[in-house]
Amino acid sequence: AEAWNPETIAQARDAFAATGVVYASEAWAAVELELQLFVEAWLRAQQEHCAATPDELASLARASTTVCLHRQLQGLQALVDELRTADAELVAGAAEAAASLGSPAACGTALNDEARYADVDLERVLGVESALSRAGVRRDLGRYRESLEAYESAREQAEALGVRALVAEAYLGRAQVRASLGDEAAAEHDFHVTFDTAVSSGHQAIVARSALELAVLLAEQGRHAEAERWAEHAAAAIERHDTLPLRTRLAAVQGLVAYRHGQHDAAKEHYERSIALASQAEPPDDYAKMHASQALGNVLGRLGSTQAEIEILQESLAFAEDKLGPRHPAVGHHLNSLATALARRGSVDLALGSHQRSLEIFEDALGADHGNTIAARTSMAATLHELGRDDEAEQAYATALAAARRSFPVDDPRHVNVLGNVGMFYALTERFVEAAALLAEAATRNEAILGPDHVHTLGFLNNLAATYMFSGNLGEARTVYAELVLRTERALGADHPQLVPCLMGLARVEHDLGDPAAAVPRLERALKISLDRKERPERVAVVRFALARALWDAALDRARALTLARAAVQSYVEARNGGWDIGDALDEVQAWLAERSG
Repeated sequence: AEAWNPETIAQARDAFAATGVVYASEAWAAVELELQLFVEAWLRAQQEHCAATPDELASLARASTTVCLHRQLQGLQALVDELRTADAELVAGAAEAAASLGSPAACGTALNDEARYADVDLERVLGVESALSRAGVRRDLGRYRESLEAYESAREQAEALGVRALVAEAYLGRAQVRASLGDEAAAEHDFHVTFDTAVSSGHQAIVARSALELAVLLAEQGRHAEAERWAEHAAAAIERHDTLPLRTRLAAVQGLVAYRHGQHDAAKEHYERSIALASQAEPPDDYAKMHASQALGNVLGRLGSTQAEIEILQESLAFAEDKLGPRHPAVGHHLNSLATALARRGSVDLALGSHQRSLEIFEDALGADHGNTIAARTSMAATLHELGRDDEAEQAYATALAAARRSFPVDDPRHVNVLGNVGMFYALTERFVEAAALLAEAATRNEAILGPDHVHTLGFLNNLAATYMFSGNLGEARTVYAELVLRTERALGADHPQLVPCLMGLARVEHDLGDPAAAVPRLERALKISLDRKERPERVAVVRFALARALWDAALDRARALTLARAAVQSYVEARNGGWDIGDALDEVQAWLAERSG
């Protein structure tokens, strides 16, 4: 009654309206419905708990249920307090934060680590739980600095109390916030401390969650072997503490780990399982399903199933619009993903429409200088370039870069990404001097922030090497490509698909420098990776034709060169029949064959 009553509801509703956010009314409707359902479920669970017959043997289980329900109530109270002082950022994340309060019914039925509350003052435990709830709500709402302070306070209270399980929960929250703030080294340290503390206290749920978060962090850094190992640790912990939400999350994380390593078939299976598990929850975990569906769409695109990718992204977009309203930032993210898929299929005009709507949503909701708005503008600029509207693309890139310089420090990854995007545009429009300057700066800054083998650092270096190559600076290009191959192998493994463009670039430079024989082993390796990883046919065609040309020009095996070129033709035909835009690539290969097959 104190947390959720007509007065607090009216205050929160008025606060949403006062933000002036264009989708505030739809967002409030979603939040109010979510919280009303939660309150009703919590009341039922609390009444059942209070009515249960006391039993000496069940005292620890009763304490565990008490703590679980208390934490959820404190989460509700903390969320409502935040809603009553809503700003634009809070309005964007409120509905999903409301859905994250937990399932009250599960407090009495889930596997609970009961022994942690033995011989401990329950009132002091409830105090720590309250602090953890407040910190978690602020984290879910994107109020990271305030959340970090709250988690540190909770950690100090838990350590003073001597309950290591609660210390582990505080460390986990602090690590998650640090990861969200981009402090990856500190986050990784805290996740390891969380894992060790949770293992020593027997808190299997936190063992699993910390391992899952480590797997995500490491996968995003390209540290695949480590990420895979931590996903396995999480799976083992979940066998001991098997809950549907944890299994749903595990499948999604396994999908991410596989996707980042280029194992797209495996990623597809994992994401499909995550979606199925989210659908089995009561009620269904709609947000977990939405996030996994969006990720699955990206995987399907990588597998060449563009139409399936577009369909699942359209379904996920429809859910976001229905759940959150058509002007919510989550809808903007879905539109951006859909635009990328449409552009990949060759439907560039449709893609531009989705980009424009996405940009309008972010600009209206978050302002012109918000990170999401800047990212949407750079995505739209890339599509404008695809349409040949380079003047408009350049203006969009310039606007995005100016906003990034206003909004972010020079060592912020979001600023660095814009530098890289603008640099690539300059390279594509043959402004090589400006391109090389921006891409070199992006690579250097990203290396300082995230390390020399981070996937983004490697991406910037690849684009820098290509810029040198296309500008005729072949010596610099060879140096950067050779270094890039070594770093990519070290970071991603010897058979990762990301090695293919590195090997292709190095081979082309060697070929252009008059040494096609040196290019041959690079291209043989690139072809093997492409075939083993079942890359899309037009990508395989590119490698086959490059190898054919190198073999022919080096006079090594001209019969095989012709065979490879004919296979490239077949791959291009397959790609074209599958709806891929292959430009004039097929004509180029056929003309090459015609000159040499007489």
